[in-house]
Amino acid sequence: MKLFNSDDTWLRPGKVGFARIPMQKIVKSLIAGASFIGFLDSVYLTQQHFVNNQGCSIVGGCDKVTGSVYATLGGLPIALLGAIFYFIIFALAVDYLINNRKKMIKNIFYLSIPAFLFSLWLVYLQLFTLEAVCFYCMISASMITIIFLGSWFVSRDKLKYSLSNEKNF
Repeated sequence: MKLFNSDDTWLRPGKVGFARIPMQKIVKSLIAGASFIGFLDSVYLTQQHFVNNQGCSIVGGCDKVTGSVYATLGGLPIALLGAIFYFIIFALAVDYLINNRKKMIKNIFYLSIPAFLFSLWLVYLQLFTLEAVCFYCMISASMITIIFLGSWFVSRDKLKYSLSNEKNF
């Protein structure tokens, strides 16, 4: 039983046979969901930073990560910058889902590149410098990875087209 077609549609068993669900629509919804979860996660971490800096109680090490010198950038908690980022991505994703403006997914992709690289840096710091892991920070890293890979998947054909057109100018 084949679940994916070569034209990026997902085959879902139905009463009559298989219904086609465009894979890009699933990924677009996944991007919106990941950005919403990332926003909630970042707001929680920001609140923890300003209120009591307790970190999470699920896994030990959150206090060490959220209380480190790496938890702020220019005096602002990184989580606050993350909340702003996720809110912008969520707004772009919803706009793309509702209005189908193709430029929005390219904007999401371009915004997610530095965020993904910064997230990789923060995960490296947690694992090898601080030697502690923050559960909520890892949720954020997972969400930005989903957004980055998902926006690349949806926009890969659009990016090839726009890059090939730029060569013609």
